[in-house]
Amino acid sequence: MAVPIGHFRAAAAKVADQVFAPWRQPPVAKRSAFQPIGAPGFSGVGGYISTPEDIGVSGSYHDWVRYRIYSEQVPIIAAAMRAYQNFLERAPWRVVAAGDDGASQNAAAWLSNAIEDAEQSLLEIIRWLAMARFLGFAISEWTAIRRADGTFGITNVAPRPQPTIERWDVDDHGNLRGVYQRAPSNGREVYLPRGKIIYLADAGRSDRPDGQGLLRDIANTAETFIRCARYHGIGIATDLAGVPMIGAPLSELTAAVNRGDISQADADRILSPFKQFARNHQRNVENALIYDSEVYRDLSDREAPSAQPKFKIDFMRGAGTAHRDVLDALRDAEARIARVLSTEFLLLDGRGSGSYALSRDKTSAFAMVVDAWLRKVADAINRDLVAPLWRLNGFSEETRPWLEAGSAAVRDPVDVAAAMRDLAAAGGGLDPDDPAENVIRQQLGLPARDSLSAALDAAL
Repeated sequence: MAVPIGHFRAAAAKVADQVFAPWRQPPVAKRSAFQPIGAPGFSGVGGYISTPEDIGVSGSYHDWVRYRIYSEQVPIIAAAMRAYQNFLERAPWRVVAAGDDGASQNAAAWLSNAIEDAEQSLLEIIRWLAMARFLGFAISEWTAIRRADGTFGITNVAPRPQPTIERWDVDDHGNLRGVYQRAPSNGREVYLPRGKIIYLADAGRSDRPDGQGLLRDIANTAETFIRCARYHGIGIATDLAGVPMIGAPLSELTAAVNRGDISQADADRILSPFKQFARNHQRNVENALIYDSEVYRDLSDREAPSAQPKFKIDFMRGAGTAHRDVLDALRDAEARIARVLSTEFLLLDGRGSGSYALSRDKTSAFAMVVDAWLRKVADAINRDLVAPLWRLNGFSEETRPWLEAGSAAVRDPVDVAAAMRDLAAAGGGLDPDDPAENVIRQQLGLPARDSLSAALDAAL
C-alpha cells in the first residue's frame, strides 16, 4: 500500500522539530510600545553598582578620598577645576518666558523671584551640579516652602556630596528611582526619591547612575604623577645634599667592648652624636649610611697609621641624572592629564614653547566644553526643579518658563570691533536702536546706551 507523499512530509517535519527544538529560539512575546524590554549595561546588588576591574575606580568612599588627593597633589587637576569654575561664573543666565502674553511674562517673573528667594544662589547651584563633569555625577535636594502669596517656592537647594551617596535605587530597566544617602553626622541611611533631587550624570560613555567622570578617566595617570613627584623630590634632595656617609671605628669599638675596656653604654655614647646627625639630617628623607672607618695600619713593627680618620662625615652623591628622567615622566603625565581635561592652554609657555594664538584657540575650545555642560546643567534644573515646582503649584504647563545659560566664551573686544567695522563697510551696519549695540558696548567695557539717546540720534 503506497503512503501518500503528504503524510511522509508531515512525519519528517515532526521529527525535524523534535531534533532541532533545543537550538531554536523561543518565540518573542509581543510587547506594548509603552513597556520597556531591555536591560542596562551595569549590574549591582542591593543598590551597589559594580565596576569592571580594568577601570580601577568603583565609586566607594575610598575612591572619593583618592579623588580629593588628586585635586590636592596634582597641580594641573586643581588648576583645571579652578579654570572650569571660573568659566562657569562668566556665563550669564536668564529666565525665558514661554510666550509674549501677559500670563507667560508673569510666570517668568514669578520663577525669577522664587529662585532669588532660595538660600543658595543660582551660581552656587550651578557650580555644584557642573562638577559632575569631573566626579561623574552631582545631586542636590530641593525643598519647597509656602510663600506669602500662597504659592509654593524654593527655600533650599542643598548639595548632597558624592561620598555620602551609598546606594542607588534602579529598576530592572536602568531607570533611577532614588538614592540612599549615608548621613556623616549620625551614620543613618536616608532615602532621597527621584522627584526630590536635581540629578546630573556624565552619562555620555556609560549608563551607570554614578556616571563616568573625568577623574575616573585619569585615575591611573594621576597615580603615576603622584608617584613620580615623590621620586623626583627624593632625587632632587639626595642629589643636591647627598646621602650622609658617616665613618666610625665600629670594629675597634666592638673589640674594646668585648675585651672589657669600655662598656656597651660607652660605645653607644661615642656613636650617639653621629647617629643623631643621621636621624636629623633635614636635606634628605632620613637616608644615611654608617660604615666602619677603623684606621688602617701597615704591617711593619711601627704600625704606621693610614690617612683615613676614625670618624668622618661625608655625602655620597649620585653621578647620574635619573631625576631628570623622572621629571620628563612627570611632564608627560601632566600633559596627558591636561589633554583629557581639555586644559592644555594652561601648560602653554610652561616649557618655553607656545604662542598667544595657540593659547587663544585652545581657550576657545575649552569654553565650548563649558558651554556644553552649562546646557546640561540648565536641562537638569528645568527638568528636576522647575517642572516639579510648576506641577506642585498647579500652574498651566503652557506658561511654564525655563532657565537658559549664555556662553562662557571669552570674546576679544578687538575682534568684535573689527567684525562690526567689516559689517558696516559691507553696508550692513547696526540701526540706532539695535539692542546688539549694548552687547558690543559691554564687551568693550563701555556704558550701555539708553533707548532715549538712541531715539534722539535716529531723529537727527
